[in-house]
This record gives sequence, C-alpha cells and structure tokens, in this order.
Amino acid sequence: MTVLWLDDVRKEDIDAVGGKGASLGELKAANLPVPPGFVVGAESYRSFIEETGIDTELFDAVDVDPEDSAALADAESRARDLILSTEMPAELSEEIDPTQQMVKFAGCAAMVGREALRSGSDMWYLNLDSTDHN
Repeated sequence: MTVLWLDDVRKEDIDAVGGKGASLGELKAANLPVPPGFVVGAESYRSFIEETGIDTELFDAVDVDPEDSAALADAESRARDLILSTEMPAELSEEIDPTQQMVKFAGCAAMVGREALRSGSDMWYLNLDSTDHN
C-alpha cells in the first residue's frame, strides 16, 4: 500500500514506514497530540527511484564516508536535489494526491519515507495544501 495513515501504523510496521512513521503511529495510539497524517511507504519510495531510473545515481550520491560531515552534507544536498527534480510517476501521484486532498486542513503532517537512503532523515511536509506540488 502506498499511503498508510498514522492511525493505522504501529511499531510492527517499521519496515514499511520507517522508524519515525512507526513512532508517530505509536504516539497517536497512545492518544498523544500528533496531528492527523499519513506516510508514503518505503516500498513506494523504492518503486519511485527504480521506475524513474535514479536509483544508481542516488545511491552513488550517498556513498560517502559517514565520518566526513562535509561529504554527508553534500550527499544530502545532491540526493535531495535529485529526488525533488525527478517527476513522480503518474500512478504514484494519483494515489497520493487524493490523500493530500483529504488532509488539506492546517496541522496535518505527512512523511515521505526515505529508508532506502539509510539516512535517518525523512522529508516532512506540514500544513499540506493540494495546490503545492513539486
């Protein structure tokens, strides 16, 4: 499934949604103040980078020494630029866009999982508006 609602996510879903998504699902289940939101699953992310052909370039960009903070910053920038400049396949976009319509109100959070990067820093979009598209 491409889109997983935080209400439905638990720690057992970590492989599908990443650590932050699973943690938010657990916080929501504990009735803590987590805004309504959804996660775009890791499998969809993997499909995106493979279908668009950016997987090799992306993994090459992030293949740096983890102890070199300058190289890490450069890798993050290159990876982000590559991902954001790549057009999303229509099928994936069609599945995500209706979800964005449903969470258009202020205070909603959505996460795009990047577990394949093993970067530990997911992309977050807050206060989604359906007119905001990259």
